[in-house]
Amino acid sequence: MRRIISRHALPSHGSYTSVDPYFVMPFIVKGYRHVACASDCVLSSLTLSNELVNIWSHVLGALYFVFEIYRLMAQHWSWNSPVFIAEEHFPLLLQHIGCVIAMSGSTLAHVFHSQSEWHHQAWFIVDYFSISYYCVSTAIAHYSYSRPMDPDSGAISVFSTNGYLSMALVLHLCIFISQCYVRFGLYASPFRPYVLITGYLLAYTINFLPFLSRFFSADGERGLPSDQHHWAQFFWSFASAVVMAVHMPQRLAPHYLYFLHGHALMHIGMFCSVLQQRTALRLDEHRWQLLADSATSPQPSLRAIGAVLCLHVLIGSTAGYVIAFHGINVAKIKAQSVSAEHRH
Repeated sequence: MRRIISRHALPSHGSYTSVDPYFVMPFIVKGYRHVACASDCVLSSLTLSNELVNIWSHVLGALYFVFEIYRLMAQHWSWNSPVFIAEEHFPLLLQHIGCVIAMSGSTLAHVFHSQSEWHHQAWFIVDYFSISYYCVSTAIAHYSYSRPMDPDSGAISVFSTNGYLSMALVLHLCIFISQCYVRFGLYASPFRPYVLITGYLLAYTINFLPFLSRFFSADGERGLPSDQHHWAQFFWSFASAVVMAVHMPQRLAPHYLYFLHGHALMHIGMFCSVLQQRTALRLDEHRWQLLADSATSPQPSLRAIGAVLCLHVLIGSTAGYVIAFHGINVAKIKAQSVSAEHRH
C-alpha cells in the first residue's frame, strides 16, 4: 500500500467552485475530490473528503454482512437442501445477501462517480439497482417470517403468497425506474432529493406491510419480541430520511462538516435500520414452520422466490441500461448544442 501511495500522489480536494455542478451537494462548500482515473478514486477514499464516511460506512457494512452470511451458513448448512441451507433459514440468507449487494453497489458508486458526468450517472444507477435488489430480497424475508397467520385478519391485507411477491416485484421495479428517470430527467430540479427520498420510504413501506398486517390484525398478534425491532427499524429509516432532506448538520457549519453531512448520516442511520431489521427477522424465524403449515397462506416455494429474483435482475438491469444509455446520449447532444452556440 505504501508503494502504491508513493507512486501516486493522493488526489487533491477543492471547493464547490472547482467541480462541475452535478457534483455539488447542498451546503457542502469544500472537500470535493479531483480525480482523473479509477486509481485516483480508490486512493481518494483514504483522504478526508466529502465521500469518506459514505464510502467506509458501506465497506464496513458489507464486510459485516459477509461475516453474517458465513456464520449463518456454518450453523445451518444442509446437503439435503437445493440451496445448501435449511429451507426455513433461506429467506434470512437472502436478506443478508441483499445487504451485501446493496452496500457493495453503494460503495462502488461513491468511490468511482467523481470521474465524470457519465461515471456519476452510470454508477448511481448501479447503486439504485443494488438497493432495489435488496428491497425485493427483504420483502421475501418479511413475508416469510412476519406476516399474520390468517392473511384476511389483518387491517392491511398482504394478499396471497404470489400476490404479495408479484406486487413487491412490480412496485420495486417501478420505484427503481422512476429514480433512474429522476437522476436524468429532473437532475436540476429542487424537488429531486424529495422524490428520491419518497421512493425509498415507499419501498420500506411495501416491505413493512407483512408486519403491519400482523401487528394490526384482528387476532391481535402483537407483543412479540420482534415488534420493538420492527418499529426501531422504521424509526431509523424515517429519521435518516429527515436528516438527509433537511441537509443537517452541514447547514449549520458548511466549512467544517463537509465530511459528516446529512447524506453520510443517512447511510449510518440506514445501517442501524438494517441491523434492527436483521434482529427482527431472526426473532421471527421460529414462525416459519407455523406459517408453512398454514392452509390459507403457505410459504413461497423456492421456485417462486427464484423466479421473482431472476425477473428483477433481468428487467431491472435492462431498464437501467436503456435509461442510462438514453440519458447519456441526451446529455451529449445538449453539450454539443451548447458548444455550437458558443462558437457562433
